[in-house]
Amino acid sequence: MNTIQRLTSYFRHSYTELLKVVWPSKEEVTRYGILIVVVSVIAAVFFATLDTGLNSGISAVLRQRNPGTAAQSDVIIPEDSLQPIVEAEPVADDVVNPLNAPAASTTVSN
Repeated sequence: MNTIQRLTSYFRHSYTELLKVVWPSKEEVTRYGILIVVVSVIAAVFFATLDTGLNSGISAVLRQRNPGTAAQSDVIIPEDSLQPIVEAEPVADDVVNPLNAPAASTTVSN
């Protein structure tokens, strides 16, 4: 059996199997689609509520253990303290920036 015959046989069998598939009706697809959206929204609300509750609870416990510590959202950083960590040094005129350098000549002389 050559390759062409095997491919033809494969596609024939695939087509006959596709004819046996029981496809869902439009109503079923709509119903299951709505169900997926509703369950997704409920799960999102559940996990958002759980996250907020655990965050508040852990923050309250940590504030009780360290009463003098401000919460992260209460910290105010003065603008004059926002200086760059490393200041850039000026670049000498004789230094070539490889990004702006002219292309090297690739001609070969005989």
